Amino acid sequence: MEYVIDKRPILIVILSRFSRYLAFAVIAAIFLYILQLPQPTGLTPEGKKVLAVFALCVPLWVFTLLPPAVTGLLAITLIPLLGIMDTKKAYSLFGNEAVFFILGAFILGASVMKSGISTRISLLVLNRFATSPRRLLISIFIISAIMSFFITEHAVAAFMFPTVMELAKSCNPTLMNRKYSRNLMLSLSWGCIIGGIATFLGGARTPLAIGILYEMSGVKIGFFEWITYSFPAVASLSIIALVLIFKSANYEGVSINDMKRVIEEKIKQIGRMGMDEKFILLILLLTVIAWSTYGHEIGLANISFIASISLFIFKLIRWKDLEEYVNWGVILMYGGAICLGKALETTGAASWLTQNSVKHWISSPHTILIFLIATSMLLTEAMSNASVVAVLLPIGINLFTFFGFDVRIATLLITLSAGLAFMLPVGTPANAIVYSSGLLRISDMARLGFLMNIMALAIIYLAAKIYWPLLGLQVN
Repeated sequence: MEYVIDKRPILIVILSRFSRYLAFAVIAAIFLYILQLPQPTGLTPEGKKVLAVFALCVPLWVFTLLPPAVTGLLAITLIPLLGIMDTKKAYSLFGNEAVFFILGAFILGASVMKSGISTRISLLVLNRFATSPRRLLISIFIISAIMSFFITEHAVAAFMFPTVMELAKSCNPTLMNRKYSRNLMLSLSWGCIIGGIATFLGGARTPLAIGILYEMSGVKIGFFEWITYSFPAVASLSIIALVLIFKSANYEGVSINDMKRVIEEKIKQIGRMGMDEKFILLILLLTVIAWSTYGHEIGLANISFIASISLFIFKLIRWKDLEEYVNWGVILMYGGAICLGKALETTGAASWLTQNSVKHWISSPHTILIFLIATSMLLTEAMSNASVVAVLLPIGINLFTFFGFDVRIATLLITLSAGLAFMLPVGTPANAIVYSSGLLRISDMARLGFLMNIMALAIIYLAAKIYWPLLGLQVN
């Protein structure tokens, strides 16, 4: 057995553990305090209990005191234990279609990354279109964005990072052209972030939101419908991001020839496309077409599993490969979050919370929209975007239900905004990955990211007020 020795000073270790235990004690005390409170008017006993569970899980997700998956398991365990919902019903929610769609999407993504298709396509596009320093920035951004349509954004950032890092090194970053190397990294992270909100596949937060929406309201949003709703935000933010990247870069002393040699050398190393890669690419394309055309009839999860099983039938992937590429913890976290959202809705707790808190100071549709967008963006800079969805969406759906608005707009507002963490390395794995390069300062990310957040708030707000009503989604 291998033992890991903590080399920090013993006082620091003790204080760190004490702070952690103190945080658990405070959260547990709040949980127990809510449970023993007198029954509030208009709230069922089960509703009070589920609010206590909600108050317990929110800080655990926000401050990551436990792994998000463990917090999800805690929620799905406490709900039947406290008599909020019977055990069979609570655990059946773990079988929500959204959870299995996420699993199928992870398997497809694993096959794409394991086979090297994603790396091959990105290198070929870079070699074809990156003919100048500006076009290289555009190419990295567009490749990252489009790849994030089909693979989770953090996975795209992970497999693109080594290539972009070598390109940055090849331009010999100095004080003169450090801004160019920095913006290569921004092109990568911003492309992943913006592309990640376009479809169900860019981040598992979107299937989670769709699952919570369906369990709480019975309303569905299809694969192609989501793309239609998100398109203006994705297109507008892409243009704004590229303008900011162009304006803030310094092209002096940057030679594209050195970077082209890096790309060409990598293309030689990977060789020609094999038959397995072609089969995987064909299955992926057919799957996306099936999601877009038969998603409602067959079911997104069923299509995902048909594609996944096909990969194993043709021996295009092994189960061992999934252990490396599939984040099993996300599956557990999402099952718990969907169960908690359903419990908040069925007990009337979310409705009671909305009517007795938020509605007192939200007086117009404009205020509601800005509140949800800004709160989602603020929270997602400090906690996982999936946790933001799990915390805010049940409240948002009930808020929209109370005011008579289309609950699909609440889902879009919160989910799109929660995916747009531009400012800090902790906001999203894509930011953390590019920050690890050492070419980006937090001040750079915060300054440019703040501008992106302001523009994103305005764009999503305008989409809710102007564009989505054209598609039948009304907010007033």
